[in-house]
Amino acid sequence: MRVTINGRGSEMLSTGQERLVLLSSEATEVGGTVITGEAAMAAILRNFSIAAGCFGGFALLLLGGFAVLGPPANRGMFLVMLAIAIVALPIVFIVSYRQRRQHWLTHLRERLVGLPPPGTRVRLDAAGVHLGDRAIAWSDLSVRQLDLLAMSRGRSGKVYLVNRLLLQTPGDDLALDRALTRNGEAIVNCAYRRLCRGHLQH
Repeated sequence: MRVTINGRGSEMLSTGQERLVLLSSEATEVGGTVITGEAAMAAILRNFSIAAGCFGGFALLLLGGFAVLGPPANRGMFLVMLAIAIVALPIVFIVSYRQRRQHWLTHLRERLVGLPPPGTRVRLDAAGVHLGDRAIAWSDLSVRQLDLLAMSRGRSGKVYLVNRLLLQTPGDDLALDRALTRNGEAIVNCAYRRLCRGHLQH
C-alpha cells in the first residue's frame, strides 16, 4: 500500500499519526453518487467563497467597530487598517480562488483514474462495495494507494483527513474519492475503517 499526504509520498503512518486520522461517525451502510469534476470543483470553490466571505466580513466589521467605537487616539489607525483591508482582502480572495481552481484542474486527471462514471451509485455495507448492480466483497478488495490531507488544528498540531482510496479489485482498479462523490466523506471513511485501520503502522 502506498500512502500520500497532501500529494507527497509518505512512509507508512506511525501509530500516533493513525490516531490523528479524523473520521465521521461510523455507520453500517453509507451511499452516494459519483459526480463530475466540474460539479466537484464548483462545490469546493463555493465552500471556499462562503468561508472567505465570512472571514472577510468579520474582519471588516471588527475593524469598523474599532474605528467608530474605539478610543479616539486610536481611531485614525483603525481607519487606515480598515481602508487597507477593504483593498487587500478582495485581492487575496481572487488570488487564492484562482490558485485553488488551478490546483484542482492540475490534479483532476489523476483523481479520475479508477473512478466510476458520473452518476454511478456507490454503496458500502457489511458485505462490501456496490457499484450500481455490481457487488465486490471486502475480502476481494485491497488498498493500492491511500491519499490523506494534513490539516493544522491549532495548538494540537496536525490532523489527517481521508481524501481518496485506490482499491485493487478482481477486475479494474476502483477509486473512492471524497470530493468526487456525493456523501464522499462518509464513503471514504467507511472504506478506510474496513481496509486500512490497523494496517498503516511502520
